[in-house]
Amino acid sequence: GKDMAERIQVLEDIRLSIEASSAGMPKIFAERLSANINSLMQGKTQVDEVRLAQEIAIMAERCDITEEVVRLKSHFEIFSQTLKSANAAGRRLEFILQEINREFNTIGSKSQDTSISIFVIDAKTEIEKIREQLQNIE
Repeated sequence: GKDMAERIQVLEDIRLSIEASSAGMPKIFAERLSANINSLMQGKTQVDEVRLAQEIAIMAERCDITEEVVRLKSHFEIFSQTLKSANAAGRRLEFILQEINREFNTIGSKSQDTSISIFVIDAKTEIEKIREQLQNIE
């Protein structure tokens, strides 16, 4: 239990790092997309700024990981509470861990930033270690 609690704390630290790294992502993404489009156009025709803003908003929405980061925090709290419970909790912990893994997978698939991808890989490593511990107590 102590080992799993420590690993959940490591995952929480990773979540905080992802949250910090993703804070400016919509703006960076918008600037990158705008520069790429302007580069492709190279003065051939005028870019419709309204349409460009709409596309940027759509892409920023697709890349937004705020929901996943918030859900991770909730999953960590539930995992920790369940871990402290006196009841048999092996299966419940396994299901919560599965949800944690899904959130990190979604973050990884939405990520446009290499540093976030590295954090996701680190998180998956910790998740596997917790999964091994859970298999030992089932």
